[in-house]
Amino acid sequence: MHHDTQETRTQDLLSPPEFETRVNHVLNGATNGEAHARLILFGFGGLDDLVGDLGTEATRAALREVKTRIVSVLHEELYGAHLFGDRFAVLIPSEAPQADLTETILATLRPPLSFHGEDISLQPRFGVARAQSASSAQDLLRRATAALKRAEAIGGRGPTLYQTNQMPLYAADPRLSQELHTALDEGHIRPWMQPLWRLSDGQITGVEALARWIHPERGVIPPAVFLPLARRAGLLGRLDSTIRCQSLSWLSRIRRDHSAAKGLTVAVNVADADLVDQDLLEQLQDELGHYELPVSALHLELSERATTAQVPEVQGRIRRIAAAGFRWHLDDFGTGHSNIQRLRGLPFSAVKLDRSMIRGLGRDSHSEQLLKPMIALARVLDLEVVAEGVERVEQLQTLTRLGCDIAQGHHLSPPRPPEAIEELFSAGVTSPQEARADAQADARHGRSLR
Repeated sequence: MHHDTQETRTQDLLSPPEFETRVNHVLNGATNGEAHARLILFGFGGLDDLVGDLGTEATRAALREVKTRIVSVLHEELYGAHLFGDRFAVLIPSEAPQADLTETILATLRPPLSFHGEDISLQPRFGVARAQSASSAQDLLRRATAALKRAEAIGGRGPTLYQTNQMPLYAADPRLSQELHTALDEGHIRPWMQPLWRLSDGQITGVEALARWIHPERGVIPPAVFLPLARRAGLLGRLDSTIRCQSLSWLSRIRRDHSAAKGLTVAVNVADADLVDQDLLEQLQDELGHYELPVSALHLELSERATTAQVPEVQGRIRRIAAAGFRWHLDDFGTGHSNIQRLRGLPFSAVKLDRSMIRGLGRDSHSEQLLKPMIALARVLDLEVVAEGVERVEQLQTLTRLGCDIAQGHHLSPPRPPEAIEELFSAGVTSPQEARADAQADARHGRSLR
């Protein structure tokens, strides 16, 4: 979300260049122990919702309030900055009581914002990066950004602290690869569901199943960490099958128990390793039969990159699965790996626009001009168009105007545990506005969805 930082920045917060200079000064002072400083990067999940619900005036008021709150806890040992949009940073030097200061800052940001008599949750999320071994301010900011993205990846359910050096430690930790087998055996890897919304009437038509590893000791381990481990260990096929069966079990129950979910579908990823399995079609049919679901209930997503490497035998398998009634969706469409011949040569029913194609919508006309011919191409080929990564109301409005069929993203609803989606249907929640209100209520009351 773009905001006029010149208009909203206060003199008590440093500008981005000033902040970068200060961070570099701290890093260069490592001989005095200052390399034990830490940088806290803040993001606020509630600000995008404000644009759609109350307009830009409310968003600017929220930014001013965030600044006021951050400034209120700054003193001569601390440095704060408004970097851009909803991103703020605070640098805590090593001499300061870091744990106390971190909690003080977070406690200051937790209370809801009052705007025209209405309480709005700011949904603060944050990432922390320690200065040890950081080579520059940009390096430290990259680490803090990675930590913040990890916090956002679990759905933004209130403040979540991550140490950014956990990511490389995860990847290098041989125990994690061993624990992956146990996680699959004991059900620690499970699907979270992100609703798919039909833009013509704002109704939930289906969900995408996204794998989440809830480690009993380490907490949420990001897919970016455990999926490469699964690939190296030859466990991707088992992982996909586990997520698919859990998703189908849940789908069978919710379609049976809730009349509004009778036609609900679930989309699952199909990895390259799955396509090599010559029994894949029979496996899919057996799973649907076990859970008493029709073939139309399951959608199969194949990445655009994967289509470039398929041998004729595998392409034939894709066609046989489609001939049996399954719908193939081409994922990550727009990343440059597909062409018209490949789209026509494989039996896709839909394309999923990559989030990189969505990011600039509503901010620059260039993004819209790039997207128009892609949607037009899908129309010529009679393919449904699904947009993923919708984070702002402007993106949603542009996609609707351009004729996109289906959308998903945090602006509509973040990925949530299956039971949380079921609660939406139990409460009669079927619109994005109601789903956002439900998620905000969870955040205000501190309810965890893990």
